[in-house]
Amino acid sequence: MSTITVQEFATEVKIPADLLLTQLKEAGVKASSVESVLSEDDKRALLNHLQTKRGANKPTLSGGEGKRITLKRKTTTELKLGGGRGASKTVSIEVRKKRTLVKPDAEALAKAKLEAEAAEAA
Repeated sequence: MSTITVQEFATEVKIPADLLLTQLKEAGVKASSVESVLSEDDKRALLNHLQTKRGANKPTLSGGEGKRITLKRKTTTELKLGGGRGASKTVSIEVRKKRTLVKPDAEALAKAKLEAEAAEAA
């Protein structure tokens, strides 16, 4: 098991050491100074804390299922512009589309199904 100091870890993740210390304290890791040693479990606890703090609904290594998925699509086309005197110019056009889909929770899905059945019966 590799151990690393707080200062070395801060350099590795490219953030100030004092900011990393405050994040570690918020995560419940006992690190008192930049010379304190961090274990893999401490790093994992910090990662879990930061993910829950930022509201990350991404799938985790433990098999958790996310509620949100983002689809990104980028298309590039070229448009030829004809100028005067036979000179033509080619312009690249890039269109980016981003769509976020949210998976409904089980309660909202069941409620919507009941409403649809009630509307159908009436």
